[in-house]
Amino acid sequence: MKKSLLSGLLAATIAITTPSISIAKSSVWKVSKNNTHLFLGGTVHILSADDYPLPCEFGAAYSVSEKLFFETDFSAEKLLQAGTEMLKQGVYPQGDGLANRLSDKTLTDLKEHLTSLGLPAEQFLNFKPGVLLSFITVAQLNNIGIQTAGVDKHYYDLAKKDKKATGYFEEINEQISFLVKMGIDNEENFIRYTLEGMENLETQFLGMRESWRNGNTDLLADFSELDELRSKFPAVFETLLTSRNEQWLTRVDSLIESAEVEYILVGALHLAGPEGLLARLESKGYQIDQLSCTYKR
Repeated sequence: MKKSLLSGLLAATIAITTPSISIAKSSVWKVSKNNTHLFLGGTVHILSADDYPLPCEFGAAYSVSEKLFFETDFSAEKLLQAGTEMLKQGVYPQGDGLANRLSDKTLTDLKEHLTSLGLPAEQFLNFKPGVLLSFITVAQLNNIGIQTAGVDKHYYDLAKKDKKATGYFEEINEQISFLVKMGIDNEENFIRYTLEGMENLETQFLGMRESWRNGNTDLLADFSELDELRSKFPAVFETLLTSRNEQWLTRVDSLIESAEVEYILVGALHLAGPEGLLARLESKGYQIDQLSCTYKR
């Protein structure tokens, strides 16, 4: 079954469970080293109203954490800036566009898909492939009721309300640059792969969401087809996952040395696979424990 590329990108509490006890798990881990620890939670950036309340492990980790870290700044000002910059940077120069870069068949199929989603085809053909992919995926998920703020924004807003300190790993413009560069000079393959994956987006997303809720990173990686993404689009894989994970590992090394207990929330796919944060942290000597709701400080 062909997978949706964006789901492959979407795509990174409490009492530690033991194999002899059957307790539900979720995508939250305690990361420990030298008698200090922090919490690491994998998130989904867009959900449905039915996904709330979130698995209780997320709230348990939040309740005992003193500072939260996110991928980027989720303030209203920064999100507005992100929208403006995406519209500015995410389009081809005047006189260029996807109509010049796709085969006749792929162009026709893309126009038909955009029209089916209620998006004006001619206007959206001006967008670069990564930005277009984000618009298409959000529109398609919205059509099946996936249109509620995800875990990151939920806890960002809660932290601000509770006056908890927050921080972030990347500037919003950095994240936009990832989207803007995706698929450039490889538009035909990128858009073809995207369109084929959209046929199964709902099934795939629901499977990924279930794996995320249960903290099953192996199944999450399978549903998101990380291996296929790595082989078909190695530059995208390197930019969006591997290199960012390596940069974030440096931050984890620094944060775990502090006296505060931090709670890091990043897209769940940043935790999965051999390049994921969990495997990389373990290889660096950290103790990684998946958590359930019975955690006590």
